Amino acid sequence: MRVLFRDLIWPAAAGNVAWAFLTVILSEPLTDDRVWARLAALLLLAVYLAGEQLRSRNLLGTSAAYCVADAFHVAMIVVFAIAAQLNKDWLEIPLLAVFVVTALGHVAGAWEEPGAANWPRRWALAGSNMLGLAVLYGSHCLFSNPFPWNLPVAGAAVLVAWFLTLRKFA
Repeated sequence: MRVLFRDLIWPAAAGNVAWAFLTVILSEPLTDDRVWARLAALLLLAVYLAGEQLRSRNLLGTSAAYCVADAFHVAMIVVFAIAAQLNKDWLEIPLLAVFVVTALGHVAGAWEEPGAANWPRRWALAGSNMLGLAVLYGSHCLFSNPFPWNLPVAGAAVLVAWFLTLRKFA
């Protein structure tokens, strides 16, 4: 299953994000903040997908939770990309789902090699995704209408925390 996800599903998801990004650039006027926020969120997602693809190439095996967690993870990424391309008002929902599924997957050890139980790393990676939830929730508490800039801010916060966590536990 690892090969199926690594060699087919993840590149397909990356292509979906790239397609959404280019469709927005080519089909919408770049004068609206909402367009720029969606482009920023899609670009951050593309950076994450590239980083994850490079990081996960060296994993030797997968845990039992891998297929379930990664299937939901990738599905929500694709739903977010399509919703961003179509300029849907409910973009926060698939992004929240990405953060929740990813946090739960990290706690379950879905993206660790079988037998590995590095709990501090698991919780730190889960926490980086929970940071995205906190940013989205906090933006609604602090601002009357934070959408759409709360999406790339949450994505950037998670991405920075994710890279720092991976660096710390490398």
